[in-house]
Amino acid sequence: RIKSSGVEVVASTVVGRLSLRADLTVQSVDLSDTQANITNRPENLPDAFGGITAGALLPLGLRLGGDVRYTGNQFCIDPATGDDAELESGAVLGAEVSKEWKVRSSGTGWLSRIEARVAIDNIGNKAMYDQCRLPEAGRLARFQVRLF
Repeated sequence: RIKSSGVEVVASTVVGRLSLRADLTVQSVDLSDTQANITNRPENLPDAFGGITAGALLPLGLRLGGDVRYTGNQFCIDPATGDDAELESGAVLGAEVSKEWKVRSSGTGWLSRIEARVAIDNIGNKAMYDQCRLPEAGRLARFQVRLF
């Protein structure tokens, strides 16, 4: 049997050229074997997770963005012992800059605008785990071109 309770909060606002978004989920989840009278912590369900994202419109049509994503304590089943093992909590940072160009002054059809974006995820190369001995991606640099 799985028993969970928690709360989720989401908020966003725009102040001039600055946009802010935040989300937070706090939860308590227990996994019980009612016949054996054993309660474990389920895998991949942290006690808290969320983040803050900010974006700003800069001169020359550039957009600058950044985010902080937090994952709280969570558990995994250690394959060597079969026991619950606690995974470390932590936060990762990301940043990006983008620019959009209009190809055609009117209409919204194919190739009406182009967007280029450069981003770095997990800037600090923080080792985060969502399963025992299996890390999530480390630092990642992305260059993206989108055609609309």
